[in-house]
This record gives sequence, C-alpha cells and structure tokens, in this order.
Amino acid sequence: QQLGDRLYRQITKARGDLFTSKFVQSGAPFLFLNERYKSQLTITDNALIYVERKNFDPDIVNKDFKFIVQRMMEVFEFNEDNFRVAGKIYRYVLDHPKALEVLKGLVPAFAKDPLFVLRLRPTFREDGMNIHLQFSAVEKDREPVTNLVRIECDINNSDQGVGHKLDRVMEVVAYADQYNQARLPLFLEGRL
Repeated sequence: QQLGDRLYRQITKARGDLFTSKFVQSGAPFLFLNERYKSQLTITDNALIYVERKNFDPDIVNKDFKFIVQRMMEVFEFNEDNFRVAGKIYRYVLDHPKALEVLKGLVPAFAKDPLFVLRLRPTFREDGMNIHLQFSAVEKDREPVTNLVRIECDINNSDQGVGHKLDRVMEVVAYADQYNQARLPLFLEGRL
C-alpha cells in the first residue's frame, strides 16, 4: 500500500495531468484513474496495464507509458532486465453496411448459416512479434448488429522466456504502432 501511494505521488508530482484519483488497498491491484480522459493504470503482482481511451496519438501515449514505467521501476526498485512480455492492444469498431456478411464470408463453411455472433482469432508471428487479430460480430440485446465488426489487434514479443530492458519494451510498443498505422489497414482492405 505504501508503494502504491508513493508511486502515485511521484507520478502526479511530475505530471499532474496523468491521473486524478487512486485506489490503493492492501492485497489488491493498484488502480490510478483520470476520469476526464478515461485513462487508467493497473498494477498487479506481475503486470502493469496502461489504458488510454481518449488520446490516440501514439507518440504521446508511449511517452506517458515510458514515464510511468520509469517511475514504477524507481519506486518498486525493479530490475530493468526483468521485463518478460510487452505488448500493445488496439481496439476498433468498423462500421460497414455489410460487416457481418463480410465477416461470415471469411469462414465459408459458416457463410450460409444463420450466425449472428462470430469470433475469429488468427495469430501471426513475424519480426519476433506475436500478432493476434480478433474479429467479432457485434450484438445488442441478443440481436445482430449487421453493420458493425469489432477488431482487436494485440501485438507482443514472442521471446517471452527471457528478460528484457525497457528499450525492448518500447521497441515492441513502437512496432505495434507501426503495424496498426501502416499494415493493418492494408490487411483489412483485402479482407473486410
């Protein structure tokens, strides 16, 4: 609990705009929030999760993330060589008049069935990264929303059995940004 309080003070002292409230309880994950910008930081025994819902400029988000990780390493006296998994997840909702129909067309065996919920999760490995894509139909009140598809692009390092420095973490995050800006639109254009 003391470490959570100390981390919150260190972050907000240097960057008062990042978080506006905290929930720090003994035995529970630390949670820092910014209600206005809908961002949050969760720290568990083995993970740090930073969620940004309003600011989509990757340079700003990555700079904030790196700042937070550096403060966490100082407060927790964390060994920089001990990062195992680093990743970044982008979530989108694609609006297209025939979204569900096109999604069903990706799995021809089910194209003629009356499906209204469908989830596809292809995984690729390239350049030392795991690229998990998830496509899912949208439903509301147990009825299909035929013009919407949720897309999640989760990219993380494939060499998770060894420790990495913060620079490697930031390389993985930058790769995810580059993939989502340049490669993912081309991938989707050919399929959705």
